Amino acid sequence: MAIRATDSPCQFCPYRKDVPSGVWDESEYRKLPPYDAATSSQPPGIFMCHAREREMCRGWFDCHDRDESLSLRLAITLGIVDRDHLLDPVSSVPLHESGALACEFGLRDIDDPSPAAMRAMESLARMPRLEQE
Repeated sequence: MAIRATDSPCQFCPYRKDVPSGVWDESEYRKLPPYDAATSSQPPGIFMCHAREREMCRGWFDCHDRDESLSLRLAITLGIVDRDHLLDPVSSVPLHESGALACEFGLRDIDDPSPAAMRAMESLARMPRLEQE
């Protein structure tokens, strides 16, 4: 069964502009900019959703150029992602324009998260743990 992305980014997606800065660990934000690189320099693995088990991150899927994505090319070749999924329209959720900008924003308040960021972290902590594969 192929992996898909849902219709919109999850509530706490690090690519969303409406998610407070500092919600995720620094290491999670640092994973975003490498997908902005030239195709041959990008990470080979698809970026999975932090909150939805066995789904691609929709923010990642919509933010980066699908035609230039090394990981999507590999996943399609291996049958992990259906080629038709690339035709899905971009969601209407406002996203940062790049992984670098999402990372920069996310790290901005990481040492002093806002009350909204603290509430988001508390909500995430209450979510069931995803299975480790």
